Amino acid sequence: MEYEALAAEVLGCMHKAEPGQAFKAFDVSLSGETFILHYISEQAGGAVTPSQIGSAMNVSSARVAAALNALEKKSLITREIDRADRRKILVLLTDAGKAAADERARLFMQKTVETLRLLGERDASDFVRIIRKLADMPLPF
Repeated sequence: MEYEALAAEVLGCMHKAEPGQAFKAFDVSLSGETFILHYISEQAGGAVTPSQIGSAMNVSSARVAAALNALEKKSLITREIDRADRRKILVLLTDAGKAAADERARLFMQKTVETLRLLGERDASDFVRIIRKLADMPLPF
């Protein structure tokens, strides 16, 4: 099997996808502000440090700070000093942030369901099987 040709085809499909197509919808939902809102909402206690967000997103602290500034300006998060360790800053969702995280999660689920329906039962099952396999294997990068 020519894996390099297959890889080129996968990357080509991802790059040529029009805005609103499946790859773009997944990309937007798995990055930026949407990712941060979801990440915070999924954490026990609902409080995280900026470095935890950066690690989860695999982005620089400057990028995290910019995203947090934007979310704070929209009143979706607050930053507080950690009472247990005053050297740390904790990021928490506001009520509006919780609502935004829930709404974005609902929309992402809806788009995912619609995408899987478009694939059909067999292809959708195969897609999920392959995604599960990828999630469970250590990748070389």
